[in-house]
Amino acid sequence: MGDLQRAVRPERAGVKPARLKIVKIDQPMTVSEFNSRYPSSIKPEQVALINGVEPDGKIQAGYAKQVVGGTPDTN
Repeated sequence: MGDLQRAVRPERAGVKPARLKIVKIDQPMTVSEFNSRYPSSIKPEQVALINGVEPDGKIQAGYAKQVVGGTPDTN
């Protein structure tokens, strides 16, 4: 068995990597509103962090924002 085959555990074989997508919003919205409109596989607090706002803050209109997708790590 090669190194790569040993490194890939069967339980991890179906896990997809997280991807970032850039979106542009037309109006300010809370992190919760943003997360509802652009669902992500990470917690809203992490969405706030990667977008540079506080979890209870507002994301300003006109700026491209990052949305994480993929299969979340369950560990």
